[in-house]
Amino acid sequence: MTTEALEDKILRLIALEYEGEYWDFKENHHENKADLLHDILCLANSISKNDKYLILGVSDPSQGCKIIGIQPENRRTQADLIDFLRNKRFARGNRPQVSLKTIPVYDKEIDVVIVADRSDKPYYLEEDYKDGGRRVSAHHIYSRQLDTNTPIDQSSHYDRIGDMWRERFGLDLEPAKRIIELLKYPQEWTKEYGEETYYYHRNHPEYKIVMGECSDNDEVYRFFYLNEKSLVGESSFYFHGTKLFSLSYVYCDETRVQIARPDVSCIRGTGRELWYMYYESDSRNGAFLEFLLSSQNGFHSRDHEAYFPIFESSRQRELFERYILRNLNELDSIPSNKSAELVAQKIECAKARFIFDPVEMKRIHDLFIRWMNSN
Repeated sequence: MTTEALEDKILRLIALEYEGEYWDFKENHHENKADLLHDILCLANSISKNDKYLILGVSDPSQGCKIIGIQPENRRTQADLIDFLRNKRFARGNRPQVSLKTIPVYDKEIDVVIVADRSDKPYYLEEDYKDGGRRVSAHHIYSRQLDTNTPIDQSSHYDRIGDMWRERFGLDLEPAKRIIELLKYPQEWTKEYGEETYYYHRNHPEYKIVMGECSDNDEVYRFFYLNEKSLVGESSFYFHGTKLFSLSYVYCDETRVQIARPDVSCIRGTGRELWYMYYESDSRNGAFLEFLLSSQNGFHSRDHEAYFPIFESSRQRELFERYILRNLNELDSIPSNKSAELVAQKIECAKARFIFDPVEMKRIHDLFIRWMNSN
């Protein structure tokens, strides 16, 4: 997530003026390390399907969630947090993944401890950890429900713990969502050829992806490659023989590159229309793209590649499009790319007509990379 997207999300959470299942407010960094560990464990074991946020420098909801900023005493760095967790005896060596970001708000700074949402729950210790009179107990499983943490001297209810184990084994997801999670581990799939080409999951063979017949594809990005031959087909996702959904896949550069069919967007409000194609990583199509690219060199083929921004989410895409609307001069200042100009010439020679301008698509792609690096 970019700094801009994170800042936008955190400010929206603060504006709610209450705490929730995946965010908690503290006025400052913890003085007691056992309390810090307890808060991290509670957030890490939350069932919410979001990254979790320990937002430091904001008053309690009873005090109006005011942004008071971080005081220098007891302030920790990301390295401090990672070292702190590394030195604790977690069961199976399975520790929460954390990072720390500082966000400037007006003339103040707030720190955000980000606890990555993972399916490795439950996280718990194999031996007690004490600091002062506070103790995080071994084999106690802490969690967070609504806006409340499990008390430090108790363990979560067994129903809640059961939910964590179901998430760990993927039993909490309906099949259409479960198959998307399985796509994230392409090494666990096997590809078979015969009357039909299909993939099946080796550990869960009830999940299957059938690659349907192809036909000619006439979309603009076929001209981005040395060989303009392109094919498009439909892939069907199955669970125990029941079709869950379909997604389109595409071959480019004849059959040298296989990708998911990109999504389309148009940025309006600039006095002109800026058409481009993209992917969102947290969507079905984004997961399918990463699955197909796992055995390839990205979009690259014979010194050519397509110009597709890959966003983390629809929210990040919205923020980027707003950025373009505010910084149109920056987009126009990006030098015209020679390979994109050659693509435009190929399209003209073929007398093809598209709403897409390959030179503009390349500029949008390059501005996205610049925007990401600046954040």
